[in-house]
Amino acid sequence: MPEATFTVLLGPSGCGKTTLLRLVAGIDRPTSGTIEIAGVDVTSLPAHRRPVNTVFQSYALFPHLSVRENVAFALREARWSRERIDARTAELLALIRLEDRAKARPSELSGGQQQRVALARALAVGPSVLLLDEPLAALDLHLRRGLAGELRALQLETQTTFLHVTHDQEEAFAVADLVAVMRDGRIEQLAAPEELYRQPVSRFVAGFVGRATLVSTEVETVVGKGRYRIGLGIDVAGPPGLTIGAAVELVLRPEDVSPGEGAFTLEGTVSATAFVAGRNELRVDVPEVGPVLATGRAARGDAVRLLVAADHLWLVPAE
Repeated sequence: MPEATFTVLLGPSGCGKTTLLRLVAGIDRPTSGTIEIAGVDVTSLPAHRRPVNTVFQSYALFPHLSVRENVAFALREARWSRERIDARTAELLALIRLEDRAKARPSELSGGQQQRVALARALAVGPSVLLLDEPLAALDLHLRRGLAGELRALQLETQTTFLHVTHDQEEAFAVADLVAVMRDGRIEQLAAPEELYRQPVSRFVAGFVGRATLVSTEVETVVGKGRYRIGLGIDVAGPPGLTIGAAVELVLRPEDVSPGEGAFTLEGTVSATAFVAGRNELRVDVPEVGPVLATGRAARGDAVRLLVAADHLWLVPAE
């Protein structure tokens, strides 16, 4: 993970996201391998000697201390001078825009304000890595979206490496430089959000990230590096190294499939409609292919011809 980046750990429950965070924090010890932070092996270092700090879902603020005192707590523990503590605390309160609530207690703040104080406190001593364990999960949708943007702004302003755990894909894609999709304790793919969405390395990633229809087919011809002709009679992109006869799956994203005419079309019957993420989404039953997700206007029971945007298609190896 490069320094000064915002990396998000994403995956289903039980895949190991929080365990990985605890390993980096030094709460748990790895059974094999090493952990390096800023080029230094910290595997044997206890948690309190690692250059990391953690922000939890529950805020974990000291209820008897004011906002200013909460932010300054780690600085006092580090034996900073009074002048340095005052200057750093003022800087952080300005960064989270809570200068006017410096004397307030946590119970007098909203959930979003409390989480901003927790962030400032964690950033106070300048950790090399800030670990965020689902810090926005307890907030409502509106607050989550707003604070996600503030998280990204804080990361850019401080140039601190953020490692963030979340179940929320929209949140992950909104803030991350890199997203690590985890499966069964391993990182299945680490990539920028758009690459992860458009060029998944496996069937699992393709199905887990966003919404997709996966159509089983096989490679008929290797057209060129990363280009293949498949059983559906079209040339599409895919990972290098696929061979003739290889079983693959074609990844169709709903926004790339819509009613219309063109070089590559599928015909079927609309079996369901829904309004999803600001668009009309169709479920179309296509003979010999199965249900396909598409975007557009049609009614249940309509026979439709679907135009597929071949330029955006991608193959993944079948599992």
